[in-house]
Amino acid sequence: MTAPDETSVLLEIATQAIKHAVLKRGYPNDIASGHPELSRAHAGVFVTITVHGALRGCIGDMDQQKPLREAVIHAAVSACTRDARFDAIEAKDLEGMSIDITLLEPMEIIRGEDDIVVGEHGVFIEDGAHRGILLPQVAAERQWSSRRFLDALCQKADLPGEAWKRDTATLKRFRARIISSGRHS
Repeated sequence: MTAPDETSVLLEIATQAIKHAVLKRGYPNDIASGHPELSRAHAGVFVTITVHGALRGCIGDMDQQKPLREAVIHAAVSACTRDARFDAIEAKDLEGMSIDITLLEPMEIIRGEDDIVVGEHGVFIEDGAHRGILLPQVAAERQWSSRRFLDALCQKADLPGEAWKRDTATLKRFRARIISSGRHS
C-alpha cells in the first residue's frame, strides 16, 4: 500500500481543521498527517474557502518557521472563522464547501508591472507599516492587467493606487502551487 500523496494529505488536514473549528468551536491540536514532508519549510500558505461557489474566506500564514502542516491548519481555521469580510463558516456550510490551498514559492524583488506575468505571479507589497499580498489567481480570474493588479494590491494594503512606484515601497513577486479539492467536502 502506498502512502497518500502530499496533495490529498494537505486537503485532508485543511478539511479536518475547518470541521473541527466549526463543529467543536476550537483549534485542532490532534490532526495527524503521517507524512514527513509536511514538516519542511515553506514560503507561505493560503487557504481559500468557497461555499456553493461563493468566496467565504481566504487567509494565509506567512510564518516560514512554522512546519507546513501547522501553517495549513492555522490558515484553514483562520479562513473559516476570522476573515472579517465574511460571516464565519457554519455547520450548514460544510456540505457545500470546497477548499483551495495555495503554496507560495520564495519571493523575489521586482521593479514594477513589466516584471509580472498575469496568472503566473502573485505580488506582495510593503511600504512602512502597510503590507498586502494578492495571489496569482486573483488577476487571472478578474482579467486584470499587471498595472491594475498592482493598483489593487496597493488598495488592499491601504495605500494609494500607484504607491508601488514609490522608492519606499518594496515589491515582490512569487509563483504558487494551487491545490484544489475540486469538490464539496
